[in-house]
Amino acid sequence: LWAVMFALGFLVVFNFIKERWYFWLVAALFFMWPVYLSAQINLYFFRDIDRIKQDIARYEESVLARYSSGKVIPFKITGDNQLERIDAKNILRVPQHKLPGMTQVNEAINVARFERVGYIELPLSFLPYNQLQINQFPPAYAYYVRDVVANKEVLP
Repeated sequence: LWAVMFALGFLVVFNFIKERWYFWLVAALFFMWPVYLSAQINLYFFRDIDRIKQDIARYEESVLARYSSGKVIPFKITGDNQLERIDAKNILRVPQHKLPGMTQVNEAINVARFERVGYIELPLSFLPYNQLQINQFPPAYAYYVRDVVANKEVLP
């Protein structure tokens, strides 16, 4: 229904301005954002996906080295309390989805005495939350460690 309403609205505007001198200007402006967005999606999620994974791996290696940690543990949003099972030597990677439920996740992380030690934004993080971010990458990753002072004497 929304697609039909959009198409009908587009046809009304198209028919109204097609005889005007500024038709091509409006048409070009109308299509600039979708063309730009499609090019960015193609660049980041299809052509350069290996480079993005390498950038994430390099960033995680730097965080691990900075805090002399064991490994990065990916956080799974599940019903069980996995936070209690994470050692102080490991770093917790939490996807930063643009969902209301993330406030509950962040509160649980704070209650479990984790502190954020890193944050990396991923391509297209400026977009509203969408299926590409669900299937490929979240908008960002935040990295947490338990007992920062015990792992490093001076915080960055």
